[in-house]
Amino acid sequence: MMYAEGIGVPEDIEKGVRHLQAAGDYKSAKEALKQYKKSIFGVWRRK
Repeated sequence: MMYAEGIGVPEDIEKGVRHLQAAGDYKSAKEALKQYKKSIFGVWRRK
């Protein structure tokens, strides 16, 4: 979440999403992933 939200580090949504996906089956990670989507150009964005 730190990378995706830019908390204490420069915002990098792509890196944040990769970490959330690696978190696996945790409920909080799945809920957080619902806030992001990939654009038609392959760039992660907030919904």
